[in-house]
Amino acid sequence: MSRGKIRLTLAIAAIVFLAFYVRRDMRLAPEFSLDNLPDVSVENLDFRRSIKSRDWRLRASKAEHDGGLIQVFEMKIDVTEPDSGRGIFLNAASGRFNEKDDFLGARSINGILTLDGRSVDVLAPSADYERSADIWFFNEGIELWDSGSYIKGGAAAMQSDGVLAIRKGAYASWTTE
Repeated sequence: MSRGKIRLTLAIAAIVFLAFYVRRDMRLAPEFSLDNLPDVSVENLDFRRSIKSRDWRLRASKAEHDGGLIQVFEMKIDVTEPDSGRGIFLNAASGRFNEKDDFLGARSINGILTLDGRSVDVLAPSADYERSADIWFFNEGIELWDSGSYIKGGAAAMQSDGVLAIRKGAYASWTTE
């Protein structure tokens, strides 16, 4: 076989090899389709805003905007009221924010609530804040505790003044000094 035929055979083999990989890449799985990509994706988000005399800070390792919905991952929510000293400091595995309805939802919650100089730990599968009602909803249950008390409820709603209404059953224990 002459050198020219060897080069031609190698060139054809290389083209066939490259064509195979190009064809394979063109047929990516549906989860890699352009239709499934968010409009905007931001990493290391740090967002601050003042709403109703409260300072809000939302930090997230990643946020994706798609349509009117913002999906966030590994987020921290801090809501403080400088005048009253109340605060909500939540960590969440993920969450979402709907721009149209002013709705914030978070999943896998742990954090601290501060009220009148007292700090209370909180644990909940989810927390939803509805700005129009100015209420946090813990519809999948909530656990609250400090050094002397423990409260667990099937669901709860917390108003901005710290009033907590527990429903769907509750358990409480406390110590006296």
